[in-house]
Amino acid sequence: MKKLIIILFLFSTSIVFAQSKLPMCQGSDDTKYNNCFGEINFKGNKYLGEFKNGKEHGKGTLTLSDGDKYVGEFKKGIPNGQGTYTTVFGDKYVGDFKDGGKEGKGTYTHRNGNKYVGKWKNDKMNGKGTYTYIKGDKYEGEYKDDKYYGKGIYTFSDGRKYIGEFKENKFHGKGTFTYANGKEEKGTFKEGKFVGK
Repeated sequence: MKKLIIILFLFSTSIVFAQSKLPMCQGSDDTKYNNCFGEINFKGNKYLGEFKNGKEHGKGTLTLSDGDKYVGEFKKGIPNGQGTYTTVFGDKYVGDFKDGGKEGKGTYTHRNGNKYVGKWKNDKMNGKGTYTYIKGDKYEGEYKDDKYYGKGIYTFSDGRKYIGEFKENKFHGKGTFTYANGKEEKGTFKEGKFVGK
C-alpha cells in the first residue's frame, strides 16, 4: 500500500511538472528557488509549482490546511491572473485574480447549484453580472459589494418579473413589476415595495 501511494505521488507530480518547462528546484532553502519548479510546505499549506526569486511565481497549485485549493497563476507569492479556487465544501470560482482576491471576470458556482457569472472587484461581485438560482429565479444587472445595486432585471420562476432599479438586493427606485397574469405595477418602489406612480 505504501509503495502504491509513493507511485501515485510521483505520477501526479510528474504530470504537474510536465506542464512546466522549468527545471526542478534544487536544495531545501526555498528562499533561493529561482526560475524552477518545486514544492514547499508551510503552516499546513502545500504549494507545488513554479518559483522566481524565492516566491511562488508562474503556474502552481496551493492546497490550504483547511482543504481549500487554488490552481492557477501566481505573482510574487500571491494568486494573480487566471485561476480556479475550490472550497472544501464544494463551492468553486473560475476566473481572474488580483492580489489574492477575485478581480475581473469570473464564475462562482455554489455547492447548492446557484451560480454567478460576471464582474468582480475587491473579492466581491461588483459591476454587471447574472445570478441564477437553482430553483429558477434569475437576476441580471448591476452589483455593488455582493448586492443587487443599480439597474437590473429579476425574473421569478413562476413568471413574475421586475425591471428597474435596485438597492441592496431590493426593488428601489423607478421600475416595472409584471405579474404572471400580465398585470403591471409601474412607478416608484421603495425597499422592495411599490409606493406609487
